[in-house]
Amino acid sequence: MYAEIEGADEVLAVRDVVRQVQAFFAAFHAKVQELSSGRSACPCDACQRIRNLQLKAVVHTGVVAFKKIRQFDELAGEEVILAHRLLKNTVPSHEYILMTEAVYAVIEEMPGWRTELREEYYDGLGAVRVKVLYPAIDG
Repeated sequence: MYAEIEGADEVLAVRDVVRQVQAFFAAFHAKVQELSSGRSACPCDACQRIRNLQLKAVVHTGVVAFKKIRQFDELAGEEVILAHRLLKNTVPSHEYILMTEAVYAVIEEMPGWRTELREEYYDGLGAVRVKVLYPAIDG
């Protein structure tokens, strides 16, 4: 997902996106709970593994370019490359929100989330300071 914030208050827009990502986690876990409780008697592998589903999110801000490819608008540029590479990180968890410094510098504290400052390194991009938020439901 992306949000265009040109002309908007950037700080408020970034905070809104982070709130939406938090809401994704809450909705995701509510659905996992609903599905797992309704299918506990089903012996199939998919139903038995529902409780193991986890969610990751990367939140970053920057300037991007739009390219039209057939009927689709595609995001392009160094900031998009960085966001994609941040998915391949050294975070020792399967569930988290990872934010770049430009994001975590403007958000407010998020009660119920354990936080950790980290530095990830990527060839061609160098060191990237990030904050990782682990949900309270994370074991």
